[in-house]
Amino acid sequence: MTDIAALVADHIDLWTSATIRKSGAGRGGGKRISLYGIERLRALILDLAVRGKLVPQDAGDEPATKLLADIKSAKAKYLAKYSLPKQRVLAEPTVNSPFELPASWSWSCLGEISAYIQRGKSPKYKEGSGIYVVSQRCVQWVGLDLTVAREISQESLASYEPYRFLQSNDLLWNSTGTGTIGRVIALGDVPDGIVCDSHVTLVRCPWVEARYLQSWLASDAVYGQIESLAAGSTNQIEWTAQLATAQLVPLPPLAEQRRIVAKVDELMALCDALEGESAGALAAHQALVEELLATLVKAENAADLAVQWARLESHFDTLFTTPASIDTLKQTILDLAVRGKLVEQGAGDEHSSTLLARIASKRTRLDQTNQSRKHTSNKFPFEIPNSWSWTTLGGLSRLPYGKNLPTTELKEEGYSVFGANGVIGKFSEFHYENPMLLISCRGAYSGKPNISPPRCFVTNNSIVCEFHDPALCDYRCYFYFLSGMDKSTMVSGSAQPQVTVAKAAPFPIPLPPLAEQRRIVAKVDALMALCDALKARLTDAATTQRHLADAITQRVAA
Repeated sequence: MTDIAALVADHIDLWTSATIRKSGAGRGGGKRISLYGIERLRALILDLAVRGKLVPQDAGDEPATKLLADIKSAKAKYLAKYSLPKQRVLAEPTVNSPFELPASWSWSCLGEISAYIQRGKSPKYKEGSGIYVVSQRCVQWVGLDLTVAREISQESLASYEPYRFLQSNDLLWNSTGTGTIGRVIALGDVPDGIVCDSHVTLVRCPWVEARYLQSWLASDAVYGQIESLAAGSTNQIEWTAQLATAQLVPLPPLAEQRRIVAKVDELMALCDALEGESAGALAAHQALVEELLATLVKAENAADLAVQWARLESHFDTLFTTPASIDTLKQTILDLAVRGKLVEQGAGDEHSSTLLARIASKRTRLDQTNQSRKHTSNKFPFEIPNSWSWTTLGGLSRLPYGKNLPTTELKEEGYSVFGANGVIGKFSEFHYENPMLLISCRGAYSGKPNISPPRCFVTNNSIVCEFHDPALCDYRCYFYFLSGMDKSTMVSGSAQPQVTVAKAAPFPIPLPPLAEQRRIVAKVDALMALCDALKARLTDAATTQRHLADAITQRVAA
């Protein structure tokens, strides 16, 4: 029998240091950084539990075959007593065992050991009624969350049969939706008068431990496969009541089920403690990084910045040890660049006001008529060096939209086509010979700056910054500047955000002397390369840690 507590103690650094970025759909909740080692440890605990390897078998326990016989004889009386609808009669399960069970266990299926399995039904909603219905977003790995439940009418509630009302020890199993399907919880105490909608399946098993079944259904053997086995399209997959009824279950003796639940609780609490300590350490580390990087932004000038940077640089190995900390460093670099604090000003540089006048002389009458160049506020976002000037995006460049190109026109060969945030295909034509500074203007990427590849077709999902005189503006400098500035004033709309030329043209832009623009680009390039190297090193280390975590869990589970 595996001693999990010893396994945790022997490899505690591995469990707490193996991390990965994630979407939030997994069993750990919605955190952007997953403590991968601890998640693998949780999965291992469940896997050992449902294979009979977590707690020892007791020769005095009644075997699962006796439990199955008792359930069979009690089921008809139970259905009649509680007016439950008859479930579809199931043949004796013919099982190609996914894995070997202890001698006292038996393979069964959920329909055989349950009294009731049924999807909820769609109610009529009524805000303010105070009557709640459980939906898939209420069924979270941490338990039932009624704070997000919708309200239904009294008439709708009255249409629910009595057996549909939730009881203690019921299982709720999310039945629809990519990313939410398969989440399962066993209910503790539940308020009276609560029902489920059609996205949740209710499983009532009064003769077995509901929380043991939760462990089985949450294990990789079931949850890890459920999306691939569910019925329906990629837009709407469903775990039907029929699929739930046929779900295989490795059934231990009832007394062992209770020992398993107690052991799983004990070990999951240990995982919670490890996770809490690790998450707290990550949060404290990130707060420290942000506080120290803030001292760079507060530097009076590039010389002061160099002193502050030297202090940080000697501690890079301890400060920048997470992807989040490196992302914060990158943003700080851009913030410093846009404020004129990243490189020293050159005494011999041509003043930006002279540069601005030369740029203005290149504008055509059409540019001056059609595009507002005046910043709409007398206040600018921050102070800039004396040799710099404030101007606007429309003052530096023409701002045409890209050209419409339906996706049906894309080809397998040709020139790159740039969409909202990258190359989306090829086309037989291009209309920009050189790389161009772009601003995404539709959808989730609205306001995001990009640089197109050379010989590129730019779609109308971007606004193109065509500098009035490209020789006087380093487009990469302004890419970095736009990346480092708050562009919320440029974006309108929430459900469908967008950037219009009218919003982009008056956006304030700091203008450094041309020579300083080039120094800024060189410095940012060097520092971004440093950040990328740090992140690559972290990625390699994290991959190694994850492989070690996988190797240990696989060895123990074998």
